[in-house]
Amino acid sequence: MNDHTIAQLLDIAYSDSSITDIHIDGHTKFITVSKNIPHDLFCPLCGSRIHSKGQFKRHPNDQILQDGYLIDLTVVGRRWKCSNLDCSYTCTDRFDFLEKRKRTSKIIPLQIIMAFKDIHLTCAQIARRFHVSDTYAH
Repeated sequence: MNDHTIAQLLDIAYSDSSITDIHIDGHTKFITVSKNIPHDLFCPLCGSRIHSKGQFKRHPNDQILQDGYLIDLTVVGRRWKCSNLDCSYTCTDRFDFLEKRKRTSKIIPLQIIMAFKDIHLTCAQIARRFHVSDTYAH
């Protein structure tokens, strides 16, 4: 599986994110995705420049299987703060393939639907397998 296939899988082929690192250890493929750093960002509240306050890493609870490999995903984003002292605007990078305020990607609901095709699995077992609540899985 090459970078282009992984980008299509995560739906980042046309976004402002890019794959920065891929390495394979056994049957696990470790992938790091980061945001492309924009040249100029301005505060939507006051119009001043916003500056990076450092990086953060997220490790979604995904169990993506592709071409016989388990994909272990790490996303690297930045925190941003307005340079105007009177403005308190802050924000963080958002990734299109991650659900807002969740630790799962947008691929997980599709995998849950596929798991429900197995009549021998209960809703609770599927929820444990994908690290979500049974209500979310249902």
